[in-house]
Amino acid sequence: MVDEDSLVWSDSTHGEYSVKSGYKLLMNVTGKINGGSQQDDWSSLWKICAPPKAKHLLWRISKGSQARLSAGLDQFLAPFLLQASSVKELIFAICSGSDKELAGLFAMLVWVLWNNRNNVVWNELQDNGRNLGFKARHMWEEWISVQQLQHGAS
Repeated sequence: MVDEDSLVWSDSTHGEYSVKSGYKLLMNVTGKINGGSQQDDWSSLWKICAPPKAKHLLWRISKGSQARLSAGLDQFLAPFLLQASSVKELIFAICSGSDKELAGLFAMLVWVLWNNRNNVVWNELQDNGRNLGFKARHMWEEWISVQQLQHGAS
């Protein structure tokens, strides 16, 4: 007796195609995935002490979106990029450090800058740099306080 032929997607643990498995195959074929070390970098980003919206923005910038250009962060990051070869490397270096709270404050500052950029474009409102720095610190400290209250209660 001969078994009937069936379609099997070899890049999936279950043998079935999914968008995720197709994306992974495409990234491997194009050489955009460098193996397991990238996963470690991402996990360090998600472990910093910052609101999810700020961590998500860092992730989007690291993934190569045009956010850093649109936000006008290139000049701000220029001195740091002398040591790092890319914004992604800079973000990973900050997130992989031992000071997760400082990394969280950095993420919040980047998010506030992005939010300010959106306010300029869509609402014709703009804060000055000093106010944005104070706003980032205040929002981050407020978020930390809420996190401590929530974790203390559980």
